[in-house]
Amino acid sequence: MDNKEQYERENRGEMPVKNVILITIDCLRTDHVGCYGYSRNTTPFIDALASKGTVFTHFFANGPFTSAAFPAILSSSYALDNGKVISLKGRTLVSEILQREGITTAGIHSNLYLSSQFGYDRGFDYFEDFLNNAKSKRSPSGLKILAEKINDEINTILKKKNFIPLLQKKSLLKNCILLRSIPYSSAEEITKYAVKWSNNISSSFFLWIHYMDLHEPYVILNTNIPQTYSKSLSRFSQSKVITPTKKSTYDIFNIYDDKLRYIDSQIQLLHTHIEKEKKDTVMIISSDHGQEIFDHGNFGHRARYYEEILHIPLIISGPIIGKEVINRMYSQVDISPTILSFFTISPPPHYCGLSLFSESKKMIISESSEPKDLNSKFEHELNKK
Repeated sequence: MDNKEQYERENRGEMPVKNVILITIDCLRTDHVGCYGYSRNTTPFIDALASKGTVFTHFFANGPFTSAAFPAILSSSYALDNGKVISLKGRTLVSEILQREGITTAGIHSNLYLSSQFGYDRGFDYFEDFLNNAKSKRSPSGLKILAEKINDEINTILKKKNFIPLLQKKSLLKNCILLRSIPYSSAEEITKYAVKWSNNISSSFFLWIHYMDLHEPYVILNTNIPQTYSKSLSRFSQSKVITPTKKSTYDIFNIYDDKLRYIDSQIQLLHTHIEKEKKDTVMIISSDHGQEIFDHGNFGHRARYYEEILHIPLIISGPIIGKEVINRMYSQVDISPTILSFFTISPPPHYCGLSLFSESKKMIISESSEPKDLNSKFEHELNKK
């Protein structure tokens, strides 16, 4: 079945989909995914899914960081629809619609900005954001608090004396000795929870999982991540990457690529399990935003509207998905209407997006707010042919 026929069947309410899994990968850049032309073998399983499914070549984030992008992903609305303060107030999550329609829903991730504290648990029958675990893991001891206080005082003195080189060496030594633990749950743990949850579900379901492993800090030691591209990096080399500089770009990408291959293996594990137990399942793989790694002189993903931050991958695979490469422009607001269409549910009229298998819009909007730039906005318009 090609995608045109699929869309027509969607409108007739004949789609044979029982389950939908949405996988979002934090900080995933399109140019590091194999099926988008990357030379390294970072995503062998995602590439295999793409070879049998649908790849969207011009897919964009509606916000340059997590809290600006996810209103678009899960509620088909733009970040600043509520004004300069980004929140879920007045928005309808796709999970809420599905839950009302009798679809079992689950969300599993460890991103604080997507936690129950920010209302992202709405509409989910099962929601695990590891918030309680995070609190217990990150609660500092009295000794650690004292050590940090002393460290801050030393930093203040060195800055006042303008001993910047000494300050940098001290920071590097501290990083080398301590090497920060990652502030999120690993892909392995997220996948384990997803598999365990799915084992107990016999009804139609929507599962959303979010992997954080591509997010900084870029440290790979003391984890279960196999090192292919970063195996030559010593503990000292990795300690330099914790506080990134342009000089460490190559090392960052080596760690980034190993982490991406690790996430890919976890997606394969989940897919293998689902294929065995829940055959009528569509899998959607995308990102909330990319990551600037000194491409334009900066590091991270704040309110900057460059290709490496906004251009993100989107792959859809499953028993009803045709093999196709779609070059039309779409964005994250189109994800929720597509999920609803798979369950033959009409999106509410206030949803801003369209099905990914319908005609695309002429404009992509990406927006966000930050203290220094409260109404930052980017518009990408197609040239009229």
